[in-house]
Amino acid sequence: MRFLTKRSYFWLVLSGIVIYIVNVFTTDPNVTTGGGNVGFLFFPVAIVFFFFFLKNLWRDLKHLKLNLSTWRLISVCSLVVTLLFSYLEYQFVLDSIKELGGTPQNRDSRIYRFGWLNTYTNDFYFNIYTLLMLGSAVLFFFSIFKKIISVKNS
Repeated sequence: MRFLTKRSYFWLVLSGIVIYIVNVFTTDPNVTTGGGNVGFLFFPVAIVFFFFFLKNLWRDLKHLKLNLSTWRLISVCSLVVTLLFSYLEYQFVLDSIKELGGTPQNRDSRIYRFGWLNTYTNDFYFNIYTLLMLGSAVLFFFSIFKKIISVKNS
C-alpha cells in the first residue's frame, strides 16, 4: 500500500520547486541590490502549494489503518520532528541575521529600514525547514485527532 497519493507527490514537488525559486530570488548578504523583491511574487504561490500538499497529506493519512499504539508512537515522533525542524529554522534565521549584520533596526545591517520582508529574507518564510515542520505538524495533529476519535468510539 502506498502512503502518499500521486496528487500529494504532485503538490510536494511543486512546493519543492517554489522553495527553490524563492531561494534563487533571495539575495546573498554580501550582494547589494536595488532591483526590488521579485521573490515576494512567489509567496502566494508557495502558500497555495504548501496548503494543497498539507491538505492532501491529511487526506492520505485518513486511509492509513494503524492500531492505537502505533498512532501514539507517531504522535511522539512527529512532535519531536516538528520541534527539531522548528529549531533548525530558528538557527537558520539567526545565522542569516548574523550574516546580514543585524536586524532591520540595526543601522549597520544590510536590511536596515527594509523591514523583515525583503529581498534578503525571502527564504526565512519558505524553505525546506518550514515545509518539513508543517508536514510533521500535520502528522502530529492527525495522530492526536485519530487517538481522540478512537477513544470516543471505544
